[in-house]
Amino acid sequence: MDNLFSDNIPDVERDNDTWKNKKDTIFVWIDLLGFSDALDDESKYEQLSKYLNFFSNLFSTSEMNKMARYRKISDGIILQLRNDIRTPDMVNEFFKKILECQKKMLDSDLYVRGGIAVGSKYDADDVNFISNGLARAVKLESKGITWPIIGTDEKNLIRMNQTYDSDFKKYFSITYSKSGSEVYYLNPFSELDPISQERLYNNVIENIKKNEKKPQVLQKYIWIQRIMENINRDLIKLRCPNCGEM
Repeated sequence: MDNLFSDNIPDVERDNDTWKNKKDTIFVWIDLLGFSDALDDESKYEQLSKYLNFFSNLFSTSEMNKMARYRKISDGIILQLRNDIRTPDMVNEFFKKILECQKKMLDSDLYVRGGIAVGSKYDADDVNFISNGLARAVKLESKGITWPIIGTDEKNLIRMNQTYDSDFKKYFSITYSKSGSEVYYLNPFSELDPISQERLYNNVIENIKKNEKKPQVLQKYIWIQRIMENINRDLIKLRCPNCGEM
């Protein structure tokens, strides 16, 4: 299976800018967290499946369908920006829609992880997704995106900039994976209003306590805690009322 997600998939010959304009586009693979842990718990898996349906419905609106092809598969969602969208403003609008959906998920205490990549689609129909772009996005999510975020790496960010003749770095926040590599991610936490920040922060603290004996899960919530405290230092008082007092 590793070969399926290899970045060494052969490219179609790139002989001019016309090829780039017709073939390259953005692929996003988004995975709802928690499915792997629920595989042996039928009731929990059924509940997560309902959450996935709720999540997928956020992406299946007519407004999103004007911008992207959409598919729900297993425990995740595939998005492909339509090839006729070539302007940086529309790409940014696409990212904004993803952020809006992610914020609605956070309102329900649901977390996702995803990869954003650039590549080509090699099949002609609207059902199959034979694509090096999708393979890159899945590889990023599974191996390079450590935290509950939807992000990309420098290589794919450069591909994106070249494909749409713009600099998209300003639309992404930067963090680091466990391996120390840079990750550029869409940041829904910074766009939450103060009431939503407080509610989500309390949920994160609750999950930190709940997962003390699950280090891999625990680290994800601790990462969100730190990100949110950097956004709003007043949140610290919710877990430590006397912090900062002399």
